[in-house]
Amino acid sequence: MKTRLDVITEALRKIEVTAVHEEPDADHYKRCVTVLESLYDEHKEINGGGVDWDLDTIPDELLDPFACWLAGTVSTGFSKPQYVGLATWGHRRVRARDFKAVPEDPIETGDYF
Repeated sequence: MKTRLDVITEALRKIEVTAVHEEPDADHYKRCVTVLESLYDEHKEINGGGVDWDLDTIPDELLDPFACWLAGTVSTGFSKPQYVGLATWGHRRVRARDFKAVPEDPIETGDYF
């Protein structure tokens, strides 16, 4: 299981704010945790609370999709607008896992991965 810190760390690495061997600093963490909690609340609300995990027990298979969703969402706030497309990709995959939905047509991911 992963935690909110794992998701935030991975998201900041994806948008090149935090180096691979670093943890996010307090300011970056604070900026991201509020957004992360909002994304989770929105995700949970869409399915009427039918999500079987929380931000302290995130399934391992959701680390990358949830980190992408967060990364794309906060990217413009870190002056990294080229990563905004990650939000759509990540959101679709988180939704597909939890709601047993088929992700919509894949988007062009460029060099993100």
